[in-house]
Amino acid sequence: MEDTADNAARRAAAIELLNDLQCPFTPQADGSLFVPGRIDLSNKKLTILPDLSMVDVGEDFFCDGNQLENLKGAPRAVAGTFDCSKNELVTLEGAPIAVWNFVCEENPALTSLEHAPQDFKKLDSDLGYYSSWDEVPRSLRLSEATRARLEKEVVRGATVLQSPLAVRPPLSFRK
Repeated sequence: MEDTADNAARRAAAIELLNDLQCPFTPQADGSLFVPGRIDLSNKKLTILPDLSMVDVGEDFFCDGNQLENLKGAPRAVAGTFDCSKNELVTLEGAPIAVWNFVCEENPALTSLEHAPQDFKKLDSDLGYYSSWDEVPRSLRLSEATRARLEKEVVRGATVLQSPLAVRPPLSFRK
């Protein structure tokens, strides 16, 4: 993890939060923090997650029962269950890259699994129950907005002429 002033500030904020929550942690050589236990932010009326994106959790992470619309700030990896059920999620942006069990049920505005962890053993959602990313239907892997943007890019990329064509008078050769 690159050591920048921004990372140092994010790390300091994460340390302060972990201390407030009385969660023991161990600083790692790459600048990240390892919490060997669990972190519970359930039912705290949160509209955004505190920035724990430099944290790896050894057990479970709970942020269910809040008012989250996305998962920005979530830990980067969770060895146990990551539960973000009963929120107002419209996107899974910010979700950890790897979890054992990803639970995102009772989020009625969620229409795709775009940004969900692709490394999991179990994913439970209103859109289905899966034991690997390969089982997730292609139609759920991207949001409608992303699909439309990609289709537009493909059409634009397939266009032969992407700039105006200048037509000049024909050349005449001397005999």
